[in-house]
Amino acid sequence: MVSLLATFEGINPQDWYPCESYIREMIPRPQHGLSHTEEEVYESEYDEGLWERFNIAPADEDERREAEEKLEAQGKWKAWDELRRVQVEGIVPLDDALDYLDHIEASFEDCQTMGTLGGPLGIGIVPDMAFQTESQLVISSIRITPFWCDNGEWSPLSEASWERLRDLFRRHDLWTLRKMANNRVEAEA
Repeated sequence: MVSLLATFEGINPQDWYPCESYIREMIPRPQHGLSHTEEEVYESEYDEGLWERFNIAPADEDERREAEEKLEAQGKWKAWDELRRVQVEGIVPLDDALDYLDHIEASFEDCQTMGTLGGPLGIGIVPDMAFQTESQLVISSIRITPFWCDNGEWSPLSEASWERLRDLFRRHDLWTLRKMANNRVEAEA
């Protein structure tokens, strides 16, 4: 089993960008077993000027209306891009997590992270693995924390198991990971 926690911020642009992942593609499918929340984000006082550079609507209704009136007076119309935030989380079998990572075209980041506070076991800081999406339209933070679950009892991986799993991700051997996950599921059935 793995605990997956991912946060994405990005735009649904009015224009088409070939070969780019969009924020709407980060939403998991029902078969992934993950829950998600999504919200539209507007420019705030902290992001001053962002909407002009990236065609994103300002948060203030008066400011938005004023900008639209100004553009209409100039004979231009601006269709606002949507700036969205998507958060995905859940505790799922490794195979479901791998399906989701394939779905969003994520890649493994071979780096040391500070870990996840609490994690799925609720004990201190647990190690995790980082992933990322290659898109100019989406900023991502994806963390996976693997653990064992036998008959409802959860336990962390041993250091040797943890390193073996990191090495498999490091070599990008997802086929082997899927086979391991499927064999474990078949053995439990």
